[in-house]
Amino acid sequence: MRLLLKLAGVLIAIAFITTVLTFYITWTFSAKTLQTQAEETLKELADNTMNKIDIFMFERATDIKVIAEDDVISSRYSSPRNITKSLVNFRNLCKAYVSLSFFDSNRVRIADTAGLELGNPDNTHSHWADVLAGKISVGSEIGLSGSLEMPVIYFSSPVRDRNNEIFGVVVARVPLDSLNTIMGEISFLKQKKNVLFVDLADKNGRLIYSSYNRKGILKDRLTGCRTSKSKIGSGVTAMTYDHRYEGDDTITVLCREGGYRDFEGNGWVLAIHIPKNVVFAPIRELRNKWILVTAFFFVLGVTVSLFFAYRLSAPITKLKSAVEDVGRGKLDTNLDVRSGDEIGELAAMFNKMTKDLEISQRKLKEYSGGLESKVAERTAELNSHLAELKDSREVMLSILEDTTDVKNRLEETLKQLKLTEEDLIRSGKLSGIGQMAAGVAHEIN
Repeated sequence: MRLLLKLAGVLIAIAFITTVLTFYITWTFSAKTLQTQAEETLKELADNTMNKIDIFMFERATDIKVIAEDDVISSRYSSPRNITKSLVNFRNLCKAYVSLSFFDSNRVRIADTAGLELGNPDNTHSHWADVLAGKISVGSEIGLSGSLEMPVIYFSSPVRDRNNEIFGVVVARVPLDSLNTIMGEISFLKQKKNVLFVDLADKNGRLIYSSYNRKGILKDRLTGCRTSKSKIGSGVTAMTYDHRYEGDDTITVLCREGGYRDFEGNGWVLAIHIPKNVVFAPIRELRNKWILVTAFFFVLGVTVSLFFAYRLSAPITKLKSAVEDVGRGKLDTNLDVRSGDEIGELAAMFNKMTKDLEISQRKLKEYSGGLESKVAERTAELNSHLAELKDSREVMLSILEDTTDVKNRLEETLKQLKLTEEDLIRSGKLSGIGQMAAGVAHEIN
């Protein structure tokens, strides 16, 4: 049982490790794929949006050129009233402008579509120097209009007479809220998914549009990324940086204004953010489902493994007990294992082995019984022979004793005869009988 539990534990551990590695690799690959897809989608969206902004700015530049070249406006002899009529006509044709004004070379407002601040000089805007030098200012300045009391984008063009001399400036004001229309596609996605956050900053990083930070427009700066030209060139750049929205890290795409046709652009930067938790929401949901399914099958696998471990260990345990019984001499032990696998075959072989051992033991007992009887008969015969030999030994010992006694008597007789012989010799009376007795004694010795 312990061996099978160890084997089941090893298999479960291998399955668990394999599952974890598979999940980690799948998660990493899926997260990378989703992030790449999100970046590509945002890149395309940012590029299209910035292209719309450049086209919008190019159209306004074209408009301001046309307005500055109008016959009435470009004539030194036109009255302020006639200039105002022409400006109103242009404003009615292009609804993008909230105000059109004409300034003389001294920056004094001569005509205005709203009739505001006429005769007042305007020395507060930075685009004057470039425009009076003959350049067109296309959105280079964004700020709060004092007369209109709203944030606007300024478009300015020098007005030249027939001698190509600059004698005035046409200034058009476009509401900053016009960018909301340009951001229509992003706004639609934001309303649909409520996940996209858009910032538009000027070349100095000052916010001129924000889909979620309306109060920070013209006040806050685009934070969390460096907007230097050396790091964000013309075109689209995707990056993950430290911008956070409500505590969540975001994937951000940055797009610097590249211009359109002869409009070179103002160096604006468009930033589109999407929270990472939104990007990874599909695989998080898939991960949660995967964890539930994996946990279910893991528990099921452990249960099945333990069940099969028990099923496999039960006959092995019986086999172990049967072997112990056989070791104690119980050769009639029989395993009741009905299985078509190797364990069933092993049980059948074990039963055959015990049966063969039982038959062999019975034959051995039969053979050993006959052998014992033969040994007993031979032992009895041997004991009989030993008894006979003992009796013969006793007879022989008796004979030897008698012979020794006779010998002792003869030696005693010989001693007496020898003395007698010596006496007879001394007396010269040894007879033939004495000589014969001496010969017999000699033979006996």
